[in-house]
Amino acid sequence: MTSSSHSPERLPLLAGAVFLAVTFCHFVSLPILITWDGHDYIDLAGVLGSERFPRDWRLIRVPLFPCGLKLSFAVFGRGPLAAELVPLTMAVLGCLLLASSVRRVAGSRAASAVLVVLALYPTLIVYEHAILTETGSFFFLALALRLSLWQPATSSAAWKKAASLGLALGAGYCWRQTILMLAPWFALLHLLSLHPLFKVRRRGWIAGLQALLVVALPWGVAHLWARQLDPQQLGGLNAIVLRSFVIRQAVIPPTDARVAQVRNEYQAAIAAAERQGFLSGIPWPQASPIADQVAPPAPEEGALRWFAAVVRQYPGRYAAAVGRSLLFCVGFDAAENEIRATRSLVLSPVARTALIAEGREPLAARHRREFAQSTEPGLLRRGLGWLGPIFDWLLIVCNLATAGMLAVSLARRDLSLLALSGTPVLFAVGHAVVLMSINRLMVPIYPITLACGLVALFRLGRLLWAARVSARASASGDEPSGTPPPQLAAPPSAARA
Repeated sequence: MTSSSHSPERLPLLAGAVFLAVTFCHFVSLPILITWDGHDYIDLAGVLGSERFPRDWRLIRVPLFPCGLKLSFAVFGRGPLAAELVPLTMAVLGCLLLASSVRRVAGSRAASAVLVVLALYPTLIVYEHAILTETGSFFFLALALRLSLWQPATSSAAWKKAASLGLALGAGYCWRQTILMLAPWFALLHLLSLHPLFKVRRRGWIAGLQALLVVALPWGVAHLWARQLDPQQLGGLNAIVLRSFVIRQAVIPPTDARVAQVRNEYQAAIAAAERQGFLSGIPWPQASPIADQVAPPAPEEGALRWFAAVVRQYPGRYAAAVGRSLLFCVGFDAAENEIRATRSLVLSPVARTALIAEGREPLAARHRREFAQSTEPGLLRRGLGWLGPIFDWLLIVCNLATAGMLAVSLARRDLSLLALSGTPVLFAVGHAVVLMSINRLMVPIYPITLACGLVALFRLGRLLWAARVSARASASGDEPSGTPPPQLAAPPSAARA
């Protein structure tokens, strides 16, 4: 066997080496970013396991990220590199899991291309240095996606897969709550993967129980966590959040009695947002005070029923708000763009110290001392800054390709493609439905959509090559071999993957 025959297997190793080398370089050279939320997460690492819990717990947070920070501080000491190590490690593991999924769907070369592209993806790199939950959310989505591609050969393996999916989603909820919305989707994927295994109709109820387990486990974890907190305060927080989303996207018109107390401010904020593009909605500094003046839901009504009533009353305005939110999720720009702002901070060619924002005092002052850091701008930072706008446009193309690939997967009944393309689409749609038009929340799916774009490119190349071979064979009167070119080798079998 020649050395060239081994090249498809060597490519992932080479791509992995490049990925890890670039990761190490930016880990030691880029500054830490601690936002207002980051101050909370670092503080909550100290709240866990202390007498301050649950009294000092921030209701909007869940425990796994603070737990990761607490563990990293215990092992490596309390400092900037120890804090950054948590989001960076989750991103690295997420990229490796995603590459494994792509290898299953499109082969080793596509997986290698994904690793190289993600090694240079500025937005992902920036959030690896931010004390935020984005990279961990990406990891849990990539983990659930990889598990969903598992094709169980026996009934016991199917139960193990269902339990693994449920536990992964439960842990994902403890990192970020919105991962819970994908539990029904992964339950459906599990059901579809069992179709060949449970051909006898009388055993279909077993598959149903397994799908129920995929949903029940993360919901059970969510219920157990909620029991640790004050349910009335938690319900009030949910009401505030939904009111803010509704006001930010102007679903309630200024003539509505709900905003009578702040009608003039509301009209002025809408007009300003429309002049600036309106995709992301009214900026938070203006939207939050207005939402605070909106009458809260009655205790017996609840936040979700209040939200549903607003949607039924103004379906046209709501549909327009969902559409704007989806466009923003896809990557189209708006006046308030957290990703762009964060990237410009971390990749600034003049920043030489840790990037620590304002926060609750004296907490923020303490963090400025503990996480002080000195960095020097260099070639890597300038290169990533140059790549940022290019990846922004590439992301839009790949998001559109992901939607197209989802349609193809449904037409061809291709379960692997369905899982890969449907997961980011449903994640984005779920956020848009509740009007969470904050593009930072989409960072966990952007590596997946970039991977989908590469898979689409490789599959298109294979189709074009097959058509070319067929045309040549027809012209010469020979039977087409259909063998793809070396650079577009067919994906490995399910057993080998």
